[in-house]
Amino acid sequence: MLIPPKILAADEATIGAIGIKPPDFGKLVANIYLIALFAASLFFFIQLLVGGISWMSAGGDPKAMTSARNRLMNAIIGLVIVVAAFAISVIVTSALGINIFTNPVKIGQ
Repeated sequence: MLIPPKILAADEATIGAIGIKPPDFGKLVANIYLIALFAASLFFFIQLLVGGISWMSAGGDPKAMTSARNRLMNAIIGLVIVVAAFAISVIVTSALGINIFTNPVKIGQ
């Protein structure tokens, strides 16, 4: 019995014989944005920890305490900016009716 060849619809575009699907540009941008938010928040959290350790190990030295305090303030300001950027993006995407923070594709399907 002959099996008819598979006919691809316009939304099932694949590349090559093994059927690699090209990445969706919107999902790519959303993933890059989420990775950037995560990396920035991780960086500022580590700076917060380093500043706290520097503060504790300053030993009363005014110059070291000033440096540690500046690092702590910069880390807190950076975390506030990252959280504000996330909040603004949630507000804007919900106002536009899109959601870039969830992946509707279930693994195994």
